[in-house]
Amino acid sequence: MLNNKDFCDYKHTVRIKYPKLIKNVLVFLEDKRFYTHQGYDTVAIKAALKANIKERKILYGASTITQQLAKNLFLTNEQTIKRKMKEFTLARKIEKVYSKDQILDLYLNNVEFMKDVKGMEEACKYYYKKNVNEIGFFESVCLLSLLKAPVDYNPKKNIELNKKAREKSINTLLVNNVVDKKDAKKLASLDFWDNDIKLDNKYKKRIEALYTND
Repeated sequence: MLNNKDFCDYKHTVRIKYPKLIKNVLVFLEDKRFYTHQGYDTVAIKAALKANIKERKILYGASTITQQLAKNLFLTNEQTIKRKMKEFTLARKIEKVYSKDQILDLYLNNVEFMKDVKGMEEACKYYYKKNVNEIGFFESVCLLSLLKAPVDYNPKKNIELNKKAREKSINTLLVNNVVDKKDAKKLASLDFWDNDIKLDNKYKKRIEALYTND
């Protein structure tokens, strides 16, 4: 098992400190109880188990951002119980070594969007020709919507699948009262490369105030 020094050796992977806007959008879309759990989300696990049993097949996962980070840094995509248990253990250990804010930076620096695009900064440059501090609210939602299946949801190759992924993310924000119904409809109508400055400014401030990073 990896010790604390092994984890500390990964600090060099934090090449960039990400703005609060991107971190908070990530938390809302991927792991809304991120700041209260200790590596895994028991509420999400129970909900996923219930849904999977009902459908009689695995349709829903319950991996937290920390679990995803553990897999990205130390494990493979192998779908086995043994690998999942290692993921749980590593996630717990990561939570003990790093602060929540550091975990988000580690995740965003190491998440793969495609073979030659690793990290949110590279994705910002690849899709928008901007750095992370220039990205707005809608652009953050668009990019983070790719995470479930970066290759399949690539807007340069599959416009329809990408649109569905964005609509799902916008609906998540709507259900969690981050955006209102009227604005959600407007956001869903935008193209991946569009923007609405008025909405962007409105929700940038709101999103940044939702969570206080430690």
